[in-house]
Amino acid sequence: FVSLLLVFLMFILSAVVAFVITKKLYYVTLYKIENEKQKKLKENNSKQLSPFASLIKKEFISISREPSYLFSYFAIATTMPIMVYCCYTLFESLIKSTVGLDITFALAILIILIFSVLTNTFCSTNITRDGLTNLKIKVIPVEPSKILLAKVVFCVFVSSISVILSSVLLIAATSLSFGEGMFCALVGIIFSMTQVFIATRIDLNRAKISSSPSEVEAASSKIIAKVVFLGLLVALVIGILAVIITILSNGSNIDAIQKLNLKESYAYIITLLLCILYFGAGFVFYIKNIKKSFDNLTL
Repeated sequence: FVSLLLVFLMFILSAVVAFVITKKLYYVTLYKIENEKQKKLKENNSKQLSPFASLIKKEFISISREPSYLFSYFAIATTMPIMVYCCYTLFESLIKSTVGLDITFALAILIILIFSVLTNTFCSTNITRDGLTNLKIKVIPVEPSKILLAKVVFCVFVSSISVILSSVLLIAATSLSFGEGMFCALVGIIFSMTQVFIATRIDLNRAKISSSPSEVEAASSKIIAKVVFLGLLVALVIGILAVIITILSNGSNIDAIQKLNLKESYAYIITLLLCILYFGAGFVFYIKNIKKSFDNLTL
């Protein structure tokens, strides 16, 4: 009875709130004086930004004003910590009940890297989603590298926050230690940054400049598929290696493995080295002939 009563009260409260908000918005839309929209802004409210800051602000405005972009980027980035937590707790209990091993770090790094790939799919359309605007941007007296770097910085900022929040949630709510969580956050940020570099450059090389939404969507789907495949492949290699090293470091009956004298610290070292190598390769791929590729953008 109490549960049914609470559900009924929540229904009544939601209905009242929805009615009040809808009525308020209706009257505002219907009776608002058009001249009020043309209020003069105070001079001290206007602030000139640097070209780079203006480009980053432009990215935020262009995304926030398009509902599909807003959902596919901010909504997925916001839910990443919850998805990471749910998957981690599920697989942690599954592994403990089946093989009786505690592989907190390896499992955490594997899950964080995989979800960071899925969160960064939006950056695969950094160039394509601007459409014909890319041709207008060419006349701006700013280097192409700065124009593209603004897109990268904006994407890296949001994805890094997601990775950090995911690590903090695992530290606070699971058996993952503080040191392991901070290491996962560091590796996750490096990996996410690399994904943004690679995705932006692939999109730059294969961008479909068109005003047709259907053509833009078709071109974006192919680019996203390539970026996700590459990212998941690297994430699985790094994560599975960390898991194997952690398991084998606890002991093995195989003579060849015993001679390797594996230690659990090797999982940290190899994970960091592979992420740094991946970052180096991704950055070189991103920066090489970037001005030429930007100049080649045509209809």
